[in-house]
Amino acid sequence: MILGQVRVRRGEPGGDGLLREAWALAVDLRELQRTGPVAAARAEAAWLAGDHAAVRAIVGPAYEDARRLGHAPLHAELSYWLTKAGQDVPPSASEHPYALQAAGRWREAAAAWQAAGCPYEHAAALAESPDPQDRLAALAKLGALGAAPLARLVRAGLRELGIAHVPRGPVGATRGNPAGLTERQVQVLGLLGQGCTNAEIADRLVISTRTVDSHVAAVLAKLGVGTRRAAAARAADLGVLDPEAR
Repeated sequence: MILGQVRVRRGEPGGDGLLREAWALAVDLRELQRTGPVAAARAEAAWLAGDHAAVRAIVGPAYEDARRLGHAPLHAELSYWLTKAGQDVPPSASEHPYALQAAGRWREAAAAWQAAGCPYEHAAALAESPDPQDRLAALAKLGALGAAPLARLVRAGLRELGIAHVPRGPVGATRGNPAGLTERQVQVLGLLGQGCTNAEIADRLVISTRTVDSHVAAVLAKLGVGTRRAAAARAADLGVLDPEAR
């Protein structure tokens, strides 16, 4: 399911198919801890595609199960997607970030996602701010993650607000990279492959450690991995490293 979700969020082919396969397996097991997360991922895919009716159809049964069984995290997440799709549902009493977003408390949700180390969710929460500056910040973060579908929606929303100069999508060099990495992210990945710490990478590239932290988070997200070692291995499989960066 995770790979399917990553592909959907990045606008890569095959994501919907992987989520359908995950759904078929989850339905066979008939367990909320299986069906709930996949329903949420499929709902997100439908919402990104603009199909709000499909969101409601996908989420409805799992939402009722989560409500009946008192599964607070899934109830919060599924309630959020129903709310995004225009369906009124009772507010969740949970302080889960998705419950905060459903209640319009995007700032608190963004802080919670950032503290949890979830850069995509952090950017998505920022994108719900009424302030164009927050949305522009979200757009920059989504660009770094290669999250093209949500970035397109954020750009459209900014234009509706009358923002004249909305940053464009990734440049040709980024699109041509097999993993959608920017030139700087390829450099960071090469140094990760050498076992460098973030402080060492900052020193080598003459940038701040905080900037390196952001680049490393974006690289891990774009490659769909959770560790630095896995990122280096994935990069080798994809052939995204220049010989001089290894």
